[in-house]
Amino acid sequence: MNKFLSVLFLFLVLIGYANNDLSSLSGNWIDKETGFVKINFTNSENKIWMETSEGKFKINRSMKGDFVNINNKEYLIVLNSEQKELLVGSKTYIPENLGIKKQFLGIWKNNDKNILFEISEVNGGIYWDIFEEENKVNRFYPKLTKEGFTFTYGEEQLFFTIKNNYILDSKGVKYYIESKS
Repeated sequence: MNKFLSVLFLFLVLIGYANNDLSSLSGNWIDKETGFVKINFTNSENKIWMETSEGKFKINRSMKGDFVNINNKEYLIVLNSEQKELLVGSKTYIPENLGIKKQFLGIWKNNDKNILFEISEVNGGIYWDIFEEENKVNRFYPKLTKEGFTFTYGEEQLFFTIKNNYILDSKGVKYYIESKS
């Protein structure tokens, strides 16, 4: 009975991933949960390739669907175009440009408190330079959360999310975009 429920669950998940045309798949994808693990897809010689930190692997087709073989282990690959998600084995990936990090990059300003955030990405990591009244206070390396970022500022642990094209911190302060990176 337990195996039946597992198969039924997998079937229901795959219904949402019914359109599995990988022919247009290209570019960088990141782990939806962590935002860090990156895979890249390229098309060459009528073949689709997936590149990871472990190497470059050809996407194969069979009656079971599309899959990739990494270190003698097969991973099913299923694309959900509507949700803009890619399932590789049990991990879900999204296009890199839709990741939380990319949404935050740029210069953000709060006019009331005269605070400016300059948020940049270097080597896959992200840092925030904070300026108060045009003086640089410090550089922060925030922790990624499911909805944004968190770090300690002064003696407070602050959380930052994006809402309606502005950054909102856990104290209710809004920061508006001045320029995107």
